[in-house]
Amino acid sequence: MSTVKDLRWAGLTQKMSPSLSILSQDQKHILINTAYEMLERTGQRVGSKEALELFRQAGCRIEPLDDEGDKVFFPQRLIEECLRLTPKRLLLYNRKGEPTLYCEGRNSYFSPTSACPKMWDPYTGERRAWKKEDIGNATKINDALPNLDAMFALGSLADDYGFDCFVHEVHAMMMNTTKPIIYLSNDVPDTKAICEMAAVIAGGWDKLRERPFILQYDEVLSPLKHKNHAFDKFMYLAGEGLPVRYGAFTMSGASSPVTLPGAAAQSLAEALVGLIAVQLKRPGTPYVMAILPGIMDLKFGILSSGAPEYHLFHGIYTELCHELSLPVMATAGITDSKVVDAQAGAEALWSYLCAALSGCHLNIGAGSVESHLIGSFEHMVLCNEIIGAVRRFMKGAPIDNSTLAMDVVQEVGDNLPNAIFIDRDHTTEKYLTEQWQPDVFNRNNFQSWTEKGAKYTHQVCNEKVKDILENYTPEQLPAETLQTLEEIAKSATSEETLAVGKTSKAKRRRKFRSL
Repeated sequence: MSTVKDLRWAGLTQKMSPSLSILSQDQKHILINTAYEMLERTGQRVGSKEALELFRQAGCRIEPLDDEGDKVFFPQRLIEECLRLTPKRLLLYNRKGEPTLYCEGRNSYFSPTSACPKMWDPYTGERRAWKKEDIGNATKINDALPNLDAMFALGSLADDYGFDCFVHEVHAMMMNTTKPIIYLSNDVPDTKAICEMAAVIAGGWDKLRERPFILQYDEVLSPLKHKNHAFDKFMYLAGEGLPVRYGAFTMSGASSPVTLPGAAAQSLAEALVGLIAVQLKRPGTPYVMAILPGIMDLKFGILSSGAPEYHLFHGIYTELCHELSLPVMATAGITDSKVVDAQAGAEALWSYLCAALSGCHLNIGAGSVESHLIGSFEHMVLCNEIIGAVRRFMKGAPIDNSTLAMDVVQEVGDNLPNAIFIDRDHTTEKYLTEQWQPDVFNRNNFQSWTEKGAKYTHQVCNEKVKDILENYTPEQLPAETLQTLEEIAKSATSEETLAVGKTSKAKRRRKFRSL
């Protein structure tokens, strides 16, 4: 009897799931040790007084650098000790307190990105600034799409709310989805206000700590510099017992070496600085290693998200985090195309497939076009479709008695020459679970497609967006909770900060958009 038969008759299931491996074991060790060397020999600039004191007490060498911070050198023993203290997985819940995102192993989850300065209006086709209602609409669409697992604001309200925009972005998200929320914040008061809103929904601070459904997003000021306000925010979160996400916004060729091994090692080193600070503040705090693996296209002067090197960088960094047994977040799905077209679809598929094959846990980017400058609801719909196909691919083809189908093959064989498989019970039972069915992509023949309006993919995505906006209602929060959230959001809005934001930050954004 063959090995296959032995396994089949024993009733065992043999999994057949695809994966991607870029680095050898030796290469992983080389890159990780290079990151350690960068931390121990090169050092990093840190401005947070609280963090500097923690590093000093932990035995780091610290040298004065400039008015914005000191240079810190991290001994390898401290890095390894803090790695041992860090949980090996992150579990995020939804708004109802149900476990939702298991960031461990090779699980992959997907969400929109945030802070796109402009958006495509789905009704007028206008390229315009965001309003708070738009963030709510983006969230509603995200809530209705089954393959987008968490919500990130997609747009920015800086023009209307200045530096206080993030509280209002989170407020709009919380009212329109039950899914976990990833968020930005400006400073510690901002972060406190957002956490207070989350605690109201969760039923108190203790319940929020026990079942967190929010995750704060912040970045290193690459190369090798750590912003005071970023450290202050995640040190506050660690003190409150909430998970922390921190990592590198690396532009290969600009803020990191143009060569990917050097860029990956630098990015790892930068993210580890946050991990060390968090574990010194509160040992055992969940921590997500993160990266925005930017490729600086020096010819066009853009941060390309569709470049093949982008996805290679993403995979390398993910493998390093897996080697360290740490949860990892990166970007995926962002396109350099300006609209939902063939380029957008190709770059999103390429991106999501590589992310899933690498096993990156959290992947943000759906809805982001023009290299993260424009938010598109239609692109969210397209990404949802692509992720569905990728997830079917990642299911692989488990081998067991039922999938080997020897019995039905024998049945057809015994009834030749007229027997086929289409009328077999096995086909009826397995068809919908074996074959992925598209929602947006078209499989009709030309005549049928023409009779139904000869609609291109971007038109179908637009119709889907309008249908959700006009007919879908997310699960609502109690009226009393909504009132409390509204009060917190209003109290977090300072007229002085609003004025400063509108005259400085918003002006800088407008200048950036015009480039």
